[in-house]
Amino acid sequence: MSATALPEKECDLVMKGGITSGVVYPGAITKIAKDFRFRNLGGASAGAIAAVAAAACEYRRNQGDPAAYDVLDEVQHEISGQGFVQSLFQPTAEAKPAFDLALRLVTTTGSLTQRLLQAGVLILRQDRRFLLGAGLAVLAWLGIAVLAIAALLAGGPSGLEIAAAILLGLAALPLGALIVAAFAVAAFVRFGTKLDHALQDTWWGMCSGKTEKSKPVDSGLTDWLYQTVQKCAGNPETPLTFRDLVGDDPTNADVNLQLITTDLSASRPATLPLPEPGTEEKSYFFDPEEWRRLFPEPVVQHMEKATAGGAVPDPDRGSRKLYPVPGLDLPIVVAARLSLSFPILLSTIPFWRQDGPDDRFVQHTMSDGGISSNFPIHYFDSLFPGRPTFGLDLQPWRDKSQKFVEMSNEPRRAGFSEVRNVGDFFGQILNAARNWRDNMQAELPGYRDRICQIRLTGEEGGLNLNMPAEIVERLVTRGAEAGAEVTNPDSFDWNKHRITRFQTMMQMLQQSLGPLGFGRPGVYQGEHPGRIAFHAVVREWEQAGRTPVPPDLPWWMTAIPASDAVYELVETWPDFDADAPTPKPTLRIVPRA
Repeated sequence: MSATALPEKECDLVMKGGITSGVVYPGAITKIAKDFRFRNLGGASAGAIAAVAAAACEYRRNQGDPAAYDVLDEVQHEISGQGFVQSLFQPTAEAKPAFDLALRLVTTTGSLTQRLLQAGVLILRQDRRFLLGAGLAVLAWLGIAVLAIAALLAGGPSGLEIAAAILLGLAALPLGALIVAAFAVAAFVRFGTKLDHALQDTWWGMCSGKTEKSKPVDSGLTDWLYQTVQKCAGNPETPLTFRDLVGDDPTNADVNLQLITTDLSASRPATLPLPEPGTEEKSYFFDPEEWRRLFPEPVVQHMEKATAGGAVPDPDRGSRKLYPVPGLDLPIVVAARLSLSFPILLSTIPFWRQDGPDDRFVQHTMSDGGISSNFPIHYFDSLFPGRPTFGLDLQPWRDKSQKFVEMSNEPRRAGFSEVRNVGDFFGQILNAARNWRDNMQAELPGYRDRICQIRLTGEEGGLNLNMPAEIVERLVTRGAEAGAEVTNPDSFDWNKHRITRFQTMMQMLQQSLGPLGFGRPGVYQGEHPGRIAFHAVVREWEQAGRTPVPPDLPWWMTAIPASDAVYELVETWPDFDADAPTPKPTLRIVPRA
């Protein structure tokens, strides 16, 4: 069966973020699409780009277009070109020196100390004031030395005079070094100040995503992504939106796309699409004039039109109007760009919300989804899954015993990175803070068997924006291998997966609802188990004839025997904790992002 037909089998797919590592995804998606129809697609950062491309192709296939996924071959060929990926990241003129420096820092070999020294030399070489000041200091020292030597030679120097001349030259050396160091410090301060101003002007990113002046049309990342999404969708007249993907029945979406971004101002993740405007106490708003610096004009016009009825004035900023960020009417390219806002490299996206005093509008800074969850494999989870949810996980290739592409139900070896220097120390702190939940979840039974690990060497993917063509081609091939691995019946047993999920679900319910759950002693203060103490509270309400909290008393009186029935039922279960696969999961109440 070709990837353009509509397969009978369905699956969900979640893809991990990884900047340039995303070149592995088109080949994997095309392979999987031959055997499965995508119903749910999700990802973060670079995985979000792959998810929107797959969603656009699946939308096109649902419309009956026989060439739905052929365009991904064209996209893959395009991004495989030498220097193409780097050409998408176009820094502003003010940020270009810092961009070039950062690119050199992450792409050169050597220890962190060596690379930082190289970066420092590059900064100094680009600063004309430093070069001029350092040059004058050296010339001044040479002048002193020449004059001293000339005076000595003219007068027939004695041994004492020669010693004095040498001491004078030596004394001038530290003074000259201090002058050069002062000019160097000033150069670093100027570099930092210029970068700070440049980042503030572009919402904390060296690249806005838009095409810069003098560059080819639609060659910037966001412009290229918009054109690519539209092409994958069959070039519809208007920007492809979440509503287009969902189709006529929102309760049974044709394609459900779910991405993640990070609200830095609120220090929390946000799931895209956002709720419909007005359905929450406080909605996000956007300023069309700000967004025109970040998104193509058709996208901004569509969003204005979709939410024009809810536009409100911002009294603190003159006559400007703010528009609610659409829910399902949000173009999916906006969601991808929101999820792919790699800190400092790409601009954040400004949102506005009435969180200030007297409900005044304050700016919310939306950044990379990978900050909150770089591999949201929990997306589309259910207690009894009706279809497999596959994951494509980018991992470092650590030793020769590991395969470059692997999908297995065997316990996963926990990631390990030796801390050898200060850079490793702080890097691992950041990695643990960002990824501990995703990493541990990927090790659980019922998760690890459906995740295909794609392992990359240090020169592959990541921030390597200018990978040689042979490395890019290697990643493309690896992506196709990952797609073949996911669809290989010997790699993933759907029936065994469902049994594992059932066992772990019942294990968690038993732990939470049985004697160790709501019957556990010590949940409330006192001698009685929490369930009995809860009974006592409801009886007090019954005697008083009212409840201090909703719902009404009859509801609580019905709830008591219902909870008792659950408790008694759990006591009749077999021991689901016995011989359960490890590591053991836990059932936890967490807020919905």
